[in-house]
Amino acid sequence: MVLEYSGFYLVLITLASCIKQLVLIVLFALLFLPWGSSLLVLKVLTAAVLLAMAETSTNKLRLFKVPGFLAVSCILSLLSIVAF
Repeated sequence: MVLEYSGFYLVLITLASCIKQLVLIVLFALLFLPWGSSLLVLKVLTAAVLLAMAETSTNKLRLFKVPGFLAVSCILSLLSIVAF
């Protein structure tokens, strides 16, 4: 919860969150998008734009739709386990 912070400490918490998200996007781009590391900036920007689009499109998702998404994610994870 960042409601208790303001000023310099809020900036530090926000910066840490942004750096963590950037590191995770870079790791995702390096591990799961195998088109060479010379296109890393393009891959990171593409992944960031797709992540932003996914977050904004599901931002106002109603609570009764969540169980359906959970069921689909469980089915996809079981299929991935069976595939290996």
